[in-house]
Amino acid sequence: MSALHTILLLLFACLLLYAAYCDVRRFEIPNAVPLALLVLFPLFAATSTPQIPLIATPLVALFILGAGILLFAKGVLGAGDVKLFAAASLWIGPGRCFDFVTDTAVIGGVLAAILLTGIGRAAFDRLRASGANAAARAWGFRRPMPYGVAITAGALLTLLQPVLSE
Repeated sequence: MSALHTILLLLFACLLLYAAYCDVRRFEIPNAVPLALLVLFPLFAATSTPQIPLIATPLVALFILGAGILLFAKGVLGAGDVKLFAAASLWIGPGRCFDFVTDTAVIGGVLAAILLTGIGRAAFDRLRASGANAAARAWGFRRPMPYGVAITAGALLTLLQPVLSE
């Protein structure tokens, strides 16, 4: 693995962590985060060994984007979550996207269970910026949840699984 590839992976992690932080604070993932992931992806792909499949990878990301748009239309996910999920799936690659989706869903379920408890909701409310709840409710979410946290944790766990299994 080249030094540039390692730096890009660290940048990927930092961008995801920033997205999760923004989602917790304001229920909003800045468009700059998925855009940066999208712009940096070709450089990441060029430095990867083995080579990333350049046809299957964007097709899988487009499929995830399409599924995410349907979930957004149903009011299940926010638009920022959908964009972040699709952009992160590029970096994960088609061979590991099922693991990414599964890890994210499990972590999202655990996060939802925590937020349903009084203690979990109170702790989350202390982290949230004032006015964020009203903005999320204006978009139609009754009990908003920062799913960017689950996406970030799922992506990082998926990327770390080969390292942890050695």
